[in-house]
Amino acid sequence: VRHADAYPPRPLLMLNGARDPAIPLPCAETTARVFERAYRAADVSERFRFRVYPDAAHDLGAEAEGVVLAWWKRWLLGDAGGSR
Repeated sequence: VRHADAYPPRPLLMLNGARDPAIPLPCAETTARVFERAYRAADVSERFRFRVYPDAAHDLGAEAEGVVLAWWKRWLLGDAGGSR
């Protein structure tokens, strides 16, 4: 996060499980706040998304896979009608 301002305008999706022992939720939330500020400052807030799965650990499950696929479709394949 030291160079979060170097990421925008690249799309960045952060998905975290609230029960993840490898990446504790407070750490993920702090990281997300830094990236949110960087993307907002670059006026590309829509290119950053942070989502927490309250009942998940490190394996986020099928719902998260769908979110990832929709994100890739939108930002990597350029599908303007895709999910944000």
